[in-house]
Amino acid sequence: MYRPFLLAVAIAGLFVVASHALEKVNTNDLQFLIVIFRHGYRATAYTYKNDPYGEKVWPGGFSSLTTGGTLQHYKLGKYLAKRYDGYIDKERAIREVYTQSTNYDRTLQSAAANMAGWFPPTKNEVWDKTPLAKAWRPFPVRMSSDPALLGETDCEVIDKRPYRPDLQKIFDAIEKEHKEFLDMVRRNSGESTMTVAKGLEQVSDVLRCQKYAGIRLPAWVTPDVYNKIQYLDNLRFHIWVGGNGDVERTRVNGGKLFKYFMDLFANKTKNAKDLQKRKAYVFASHDNSVGGLLSVLDLYDYGLTNIEKNMAIPLYANTLMFELYKDNTVRILHKNDTTENNFENTDPIVLKHAKCDVRCPLTKLVELTKDYLPTTQEWETECEDKSRRRFPVKRPVRIPQ
Repeated sequence: MYRPFLLAVAIAGLFVVASHALEKVNTNDLQFLIVIFRHGYRATAYTYKNDPYGEKVWPGGFSSLTTGGTLQHYKLGKYLAKRYDGYIDKERAIREVYTQSTNYDRTLQSAAANMAGWFPPTKNEVWDKTPLAKAWRPFPVRMSSDPALLGETDCEVIDKRPYRPDLQKIFDAIEKEHKEFLDMVRRNSGESTMTVAKGLEQVSDVLRCQKYAGIRLPAWVTPDVYNKIQYLDNLRFHIWVGGNGDVERTRVNGGKLFKYFMDLFANKTKNAKDLQKRKAYVFASHDNSVGGLLSVLDLYDYGLTNIEKNMAIPLYANTLMFELYKDNTVRILHKNDTTENNFENTDPIVLKHAKCDVRCPLTKLVELTKDYLPTTQEWETECEDKSRRRFPVKRPVRIPQ
């Protein structure tokens, strides 16, 4: 009997805030804010053998931010402005908000568009009489000083080493269960050696980017075919990024970044000098950073139940917000549905670690995630493959019968 091997997040750890009215954040209770988002809609990063379009349909070339991606982040910035109105001093926003990005055009542009929506010029900062000067002020966006922090450096654990045997069994089971479908995709795409573990991502990415750009998909890609390709690629991404408590992969994709966030929060509670004037850190990044952070929180599990909407590969402008309150508790929110036209007018999902409250004490959150948080030296040795340490799988993956 056919049973689709579907994805799921640990739903018990999530609940949804009502979306009929935007939540008003109590800014008097907020001590510090960290926002991290994926870049906006982009051109495909790849092509496949029988792709009828290739790079010619992308004016900016492969991987470039599209105009839709720019608008998407401008809208997200306007949403953040409404959500945190009163927290950031609009006149001093450049001093109070520290924005970093990976060294990619699409992330740097996304951050710039986001800041344009979040912090339009105040009356004192209009620099000309033109409409542009009244709507936009240059907001500094810095490249991260540590490329490894936001996943810019190659990591042998993820990129070169074969999948661990139990994870490879998952891929083998998927290949067997969906052989007829995958053979059809191989035949039509021209990618004869494609597997779910290696190659499907290439086809999936091309089709996803073309769809969001309004480009007509090839005739063989019916809605059902498209959805199934995305669904199988979601499985791959979960395994690749560290879902289901794969400690080793999670440490690589999200552990170092999450530790940096927790260190920022800890230093803020101690009134560290370098953070005294800061109220928020903002990071422009990629899907693996968002997925890795969700894995650190044990909120990126998959099983045999239906997927929570948009909790698969973090889509474009997907955003996590970490709020540190004055009682030193942390609340985490996920704006996970940013492909809808009205996304800037809906509240995010509130995330909750299964072993803590919605507002989790900072010290407890660090304790709960300690297995995922490497020291700098540990991270370097793990990624350089100088260490053969093996980390446990906290919650073993389930192979479909």
